Amino acid sequence: MRVVVRKEELTPGGVLRTNHLRAIVNILVDRGGFALIPSDTCYSLAARPIGGTLSKRINLILDRETDPISLAFDTSTRVGRWVEVDSDAKRLLDNLTPGPLTVVLPITELYEPHVAAIVDDVIVAPDRTIGVRIPDSRIETQLVTACNFPLTTVAVRTRDREKRAVTDFALARQVVERGLAEAGENAPLAIVEGQQPFSRAHSTVVRVPGYEGLKYHVIRLGALSTDDLDAALRSV
Repeated sequence: MRVVVRKEELTPGGVLRTNHLRAIVNILVDRGGFALIPSDTCYSLAARPIGGTLSKRINLILDRETDPISLAFDTSTRVGRWVEVDSDAKRLLDNLTPGPLTVVLPITELYEPHVAAIVDDVIVAPDRTIGVRIPDSRIETQLVTACNFPLTTVAVRTRDREKRAVTDFALARQVVERGLAEAGENAPLAIVEGQQPFSRAHSTVVRVPGYEGLKYHVIRLGALSTDDLDAALRSV
């Protein structure tokens, strides 16, 4: 099953119309499928993070190494149901998102039982953390809200040595459809072409709290500098 939404079929605001939104939610939630959607910096592969083999399936489809998989959220309220959000993390999320920031946070001690299984079997983070994003991508957050659940946010990259993030719709579709075929996947797929321009810089990734008593630890610098992070932490 394939659902394809071209950019001219989106609303003037660049989001999914109701009929397409319902069809994609059905694929993600009811049928356990995938969605190729525009994220902030490139196209990404979205799925509802349930099922112990999901990370392996995504890595196989995208010819990807076994790395932790971050999740896209729509609001900081939903974030707090999954991870421990201390005052520093809250300032970063409140001041710098939606935007190019991934905050790596420990899973909450008050998690529902399925959260622990997702961290162990899907996110594959050995330190039991989750990389949290509240993206600028309107389609990405629209789908999270409609699914009432965070979604995987795995960059689609070229299947060569360079592993470049793919911003071209036709190439992204080719990479994912080829990956599904080679993996022998029969899961349904939604394919959405975006209107919103991609950011040229990758997101900044930080772990909160940091090591040795630091407020944060930079895993990767991107669109946001340490000055941006420090200014957000100073805000009241």
